[in-house]
Amino acid sequence: MAGSTAAAGSTFEEHARAVIAALKQALADLVDALPVPPASGPTELGRALRVDTKLAWKVTNLLERSDPFEAGLYVPGAQAMRRFCSAAEEQGAPAPIVARVRAGYRAFDELAREHAGDRRSLDMMLAGQVSTENRTAQLDHRKAAYRANSYLWGVQARLQLKTVVVAPSADPTRLDAVVLNGFVDLRRIRPKAPWRITAAYSVDDEGTVHTGFDWRPLDPEASVADPQKGPPLVREFCSKNLPDIDVLPGEAGATQYAFREGPVGRRGAATCVIGEVLRAVEPRYRQAAYEVLGTYLRLHTPVEHAVLDLAVHEDLFDAFHPRAHLFSGLFSGELFKRHLACDELPLFERVDPVGRASEVQWLPEMPRYRDLMRHALERVDWEPGAFHVHRVRMAYPPTPTALVVRQDLPDPP
Repeated sequence: MAGSTAAAGSTFEEHARAVIAALKQALADLVDALPVPPASGPTELGRALRVDTKLAWKVTNLLERSDPFEAGLYVPGAQAMRRFCSAAEEQGAPAPIVARVRAGYRAFDELAREHAGDRRSLDMMLAGQVSTENRTAQLDHRKAAYRANSYLWGVQARLQLKTVVVAPSADPTRLDAVVLNGFVDLRRIRPKAPWRITAAYSVDDEGTVHTGFDWRPLDPEASVADPQKGPPLVREFCSKNLPDIDVLPGEAGATQYAFREGPVGRRGAATCVIGEVLRAVEPRYRQAAYEVLGTYLRLHTPVEHAVLDLAVHEDLFDAFHPRAHLFSGLFSGELFKRHLACDELPLFERVDPVGRASEVQWLPEMPRYRDLMRHALERVDWEPGAFHVHRVRMAYPPTPTALVVRQDLPDPP
């Protein structure tokens, strides 16, 4: 609960992570309940609540930071938080949600008193947990590259998202998966700019591509039953202005979907999500050529943010400690089949736990993301509370690259 104290014996890191996550979740629910447009920035949020932009900027940054310790640095002071909650109440925010935010802030204040003595000391302790080496300089260069590549490739997007949900299969030695792929507010700078999404495929540790598993669209009534005939759209979460789509046969049997020419600029901005169900797709236990559970996000499009979520069923691992990597795609070919150590790039972002799938954290660029997660799990009749979600969030990722999350598979029983 947001207002609970730390468990006896918990470390500062454990206590801070839990308290900040609860406060972020409460604030996300509060912002969702306010009369502001989706993915609003601090200016729109401040105007809607009639609070100063600096306070709205702090709240926006708190919600956007995936690193809980970095997010904690943006928690407003006590007086500012009281002002924010009062303004939200005046705009009709539900009282129970406002109460959760206030309880979450009380827990944050208790965290400061217990471990640091005061807020200034707490901020120094939180900053000491953030991997800041070269992050600012790298982010400046990545943002400049995003702008240049948007012009060169003729396309850009607010968000590229991939979510992989992994569960035990009917075959006790295999894994099932639900895979969601998509772009939010993708727009063309030039009318004939290319834009592709690749259907799911499996790659073993030796670089062999596998596509012979049981594949089906997440939404059969809204899609086609054959990936060679069209993309498995999750239409409820797609915009209505999607351009026509061509199917392209890809390397090693993988399928790609190419979006035809469309209007440029904001009027042509489109959101597209595809959803796939993969049965018995990969081994559940370590074996030759499959020693890790690996999932990756292919980054070929200039985007403001990339988010890779991995949701894993609680029965699959006794201990789950995934690792994030970033690999160059300059020498990988059409598909990222192998990720070699010589191609690895610096990555300061980490894999962060963001709760169970039933309470997964809000995405500012896609406010309906939690609805999308709920929709996907309902389609396969999986219980959201049984899945732990881990997230990597990256601003202005370089292209072409692959953002990879790996977890060692357990030994066979």
